Amino acid sequence: GMALSPEGRHIFPDLTVQDNLEMGAYLRFKDKEGVARDLKSVFEMFPRLEERKKQLGKTLSGGEQQMLAIARALMSNPKMLMLDEPSTGLAPLVVKEIFHIVKRLNQEKGLTVLLVEQNAKMALGVADRGYVLKNGENSPYKNWFRAKEFPLSTNPTNYESFAMGPFMPKLNLSDEGMRSYILENVEKWTRCGIDGWRLDVADAVECVFWRDFRRVVRRVNPEAIIIGECWWNSDAWLRGDMWDGVMNYPVERPSELYFARGTISAQDFAERVNNVRMRYTRMANECMLNLLDSHDAPRFINLCGGDKRRLKNAAAFLFTYIGMPCTYYGTEIGMTGDNDPDDRKCFDWNRENWDMDLWQHYHKLMVLRRDNQVVQYGDVRLWAENEMLVLRRFIGMGRLFRMSVVTVVNNTEEDRTVSLENAGGMTDILTDEVFPLADGKVAVTVPAMSARVLKTNPLF
Repeated sequence: GMALSPEGRHIFPDLTVQDNLEMGAYLRFKDKEGVARDLKSVFEMFPRLEERKKQLGKTLSGGEQQMLAIARALMSNPKMLMLDEPSTGLAPLVVKEIFHIVKRLNQEKGLTVLLVEQNAKMALGVADRGYVLKNGENSPYKNWFRAKEFPLSTNPTNYESFAMGPFMPKLNLSDEGMRSYILENVEKWTRCGIDGWRLDVADAVECVFWRDFRRVVRRVNPEAIIIGECWWNSDAWLRGDMWDGVMNYPVERPSELYFARGTISAQDFAERVNNVRMRYTRMANECMLNLLDSHDAPRFINLCGGDKRRLKNAAAFLFTYIGMPCTYYGTEIGMTGDNDPDDRKCFDWNRENWDMDLWQHYHKLMVLRRDNQVVQYGDVRLWAENEMLVLRRFIGMGRLFRMSVVTVVNNTEEDRTVSLENAGGMTDILTDEVFPLADGKVAVTVPAMSARVLKTNPLF
């Protein structure tokens, strides 16, 4: 018979991997030996599924869910396998792995595969025959893209595309139909309850479109936040008519150099970060998405060479600096990962593998950020002293700093001391150590390669 692996995968999210596979063999309940044999075969074909056979389907990565959808279809022992858009939403390396498996199924198992796929280059690379459905110049959507001539060609390309490849044709946002289609969907999903939008490679899109985008979003939800991805100076987009903030890569980069690699000094770090902050308005700085790592970069612990002390120092800065601290899933438990796809591994739900000391560190910082108005709304002073980084968040002017939180980072291998002007004694929220006030100053010793986050003690 025939079996379908549908677009969007549609696995059973609340069943384990093995239960999903056994559901694929539901009609073969009398053929226990054959089911057992095929189960062994799909585990050999997809060894990652065997490793995760007791995990719930919903905890798998997108690539693993696609493997499960194909394997589930194979469990019905079909003569023909129909694959509908298996590459949708997956990283290029994962797509390559899945198409390699599809080719093996055809060549080694003699299985007929009917593949429906928009990634024409990848599909034609594994197919014996290819059929392309097209309307060409007669398509009602031809003006939604930027074709230079017809018929279209991928080699050489005769249409505009994103980046350097031919398989992401560029949209023509000056076309009213294209523009309306996107904005109608933006309005639809905002009405469904979306609290914000993160816009990928947003600096590659015309500014006039982002102004319309903002009007649509804010008309539906005046509190929705709009974050753009731009790796450079984003001042032109942060003047109140397009985005609220950006992924703050200009702060992430010096964070890598100072905290992780130790190749710049505390003074250099402070100057670079202060320079970035001075570019923007206070409103834009408060909406910055501050990050250490993401799906586009190695995990920060890898950049630290596995030294979690450096990660803890960076986190102390991240959670007390102005803007919105962003923790990439798993960083708080010590998950490792190099470049793509290793940095996109699914979350490790086995608590036995968690670094609980690191988790507790993040928990304390998150509680502070959630509960303390000074680190949420306070003014910022950032400087270097005695080869340490000092960040003061405060409310109210003057030397007394009655409402103040000070983060002191010692990213060296020696204990160091700094003297802080303050209204009263201070307590380190990470260790509960108390530092008394003497002659208007608090002397704080910071052990090697560690940080202190100090709150002013109640004055009365």
